[in-house]
Amino acid sequence: MAKPKSKFKTYDDITNFSLITRRYFINNFYDGILTVFGILIGFFILLIKEQFQNSLSSTYIIVTGFSTSITMFFSGISGSYLSEKAE
Repeated sequence: MAKPKSKFKTYDDITNFSLITRRYFINNFYDGILTVFGILIGFFILLIKEQFQNSLSSTYIIVTGFSTSITMFFSGISGSYLSEKAE
């Protein structure tokens, strides 16, 4: 006897929700990586400009990376939601 489909599977079959979610996850993940990479390059340029006279704590870089990741997460979700809702 076949197992009945769950509500989530039925919804996914109708809307292709998993395909859209996967696409936006990869796009936002890539944007987040580039943003954190840009921040790291900025910190590196600051260190070169100061000619390594002042040390920079790794805590600043880690906290900045995490906070940027969190804001990119909310930005990606809200942007994806608004664009899909408009379409």
